[in-house]
Amino acid sequence: MNRNNIPTTVFAVIDKYERDVEHLTQQVARTQDAIDNARQRLSGGFQKDQEYRDLRATLDQLITDRPILENKLRDAQITLANSKQFLEQLPADLMLQPVKRVAQNGYDLAQVQRRIADAEDEIKRLRAVPTPSDDIEMRVREYVNALARPTISGIGTGQQLRVSWPDDIVAVLALLLPDEMVDALMQEIERQSNLPMPLEARKKRIAQLTAEIDALQRQALSLGAETSDLPPHIVLGVRVVTVKKERVA
Repeated sequence: MNRNNIPTTVFAVIDKYERDVEHLTQQVARTQDAIDNARQRLSGGFQKDQEYRDLRATLDQLITDRPILENKLRDAQITLANSKQFLEQLPADLMLQPVKRVAQNGYDLAQVQRRIADAEDEIKRLRAVPTPSDDIEMRVREYVNALARPTISGIGTGQQLRVSWPDDIVAVLALLLPDEMVDALMQEIERQSNLPMPLEARKKRIAQLTAEIDALQRQALSLGAETSDLPPHIVLGVRVVTVKKERVA
């Protein structure tokens, strides 16, 4: 990690989460102590029924509050750990640029999260489309040649030569029309590799969706999403860019 490549705002965010973890840890401990004390007091006697009901209500509220506080603490701890790891693993040739906080655009958190999920699903589908390797035609031709290849035995001295030709229709076509079969297979590969769109169009669409997800995640942050569910650079309010190398005269 090169600290010179990290904006001061990032360290302010780290400091905030360190303080949040400390504060929430104390809150969880105080809540648990209050629960223990209330349970102990409830085992004793009360002069008035109302006193019992009030303490019982207080205990119920403490028990309700505890998992909420614990979840907030866990979220802050994970966020802090992820953010520190992200900074520690930042390569020296990359730097962080502050990004302005995204203004709310009328969508609620659930709507934004659905849009993020939809965009991520589309990227997954686009990346699942196979891209033909550079040697695909050679591999197809080897496959066709193998289909038409006979099985030969008895080639040793004194042995009876036996040749078994493949007799199914596909093998016969590979034997008689190898170039045509290769062309047909290459056309099908071309068709499949261009669905739902050609490679260059897929790359462009993936870039658009990636930028959209980035903006939506920043929107989710402003709407109160759990920070542990967001990438560290979103939580830290930055984007990662490559450091420009100075030209040597």
